Amino acid sequence: MVHTVNFSESFEGELTELAHDVRERSNTNEGAPLPEREVVRQSIAALAARPVDPAPVPAPEPDVHKSVSELPDYLDSADVPQTERDEVETLVHLALQHGFMKAIHVAKRSSPAVEDAFHDALVDKLLPELKKRGLFS
Repeated sequence: MVHTVNFSESFEGELTELAHDVRERSNTNEGAPLPEREVVRQSIAALAARPVDPAPVPAPEPDVHKSVSELPDYLDSADVPQTERDEVETLVHLALQHGFMKAIHVAKRSSPAVEDAFHDALVDKLLPELKKRGLFS
């Protein structure tokens, strides 16, 4: 059975902005085209540089569909503490429920390793969604 994710209104709006930025970066890249993941990563970084609403971010609601499959493969290493994996997973769910801009803002308070892993997880989540919606080819 395929699980369909219902994204928050904030997430949906941000996804549209992200798709626009991805298209611009894809069309203006001179020379060799960048890999899709890198284009999405750069677009996320550009959007993350924007100011974020300073309103407090609520904790993500529990998700019964929470799954480690949302994490980058390298987090499966025994060298990565479970607390880091849990923090990245929480940030992913925060992004889905309250928008990825707020989650990126929260991630900036984390360690660089968690923030980087969260960005990777976000790219892994957003790239297929952009493709599925025809927003990025």
